[in-house]
Amino acid sequence: MIDAEETRRQKARNLRYKKPIVRDLNLDAITEERSNMVRKICI
Repeated sequence: MIDAEETRRQKARNLRYKKPIVRDLNLDAITEERSNMVRKICI
């Protein structure tokens, strides 16, 4: 059985190395993608 101390360590370790689920989920990327789509439509 894992004690509370070990559980805390494991959670901290997992958070430290956690990768973002979606890498382009930020305002700059969304804005850029949107403007690229608009440019393609207008051309």
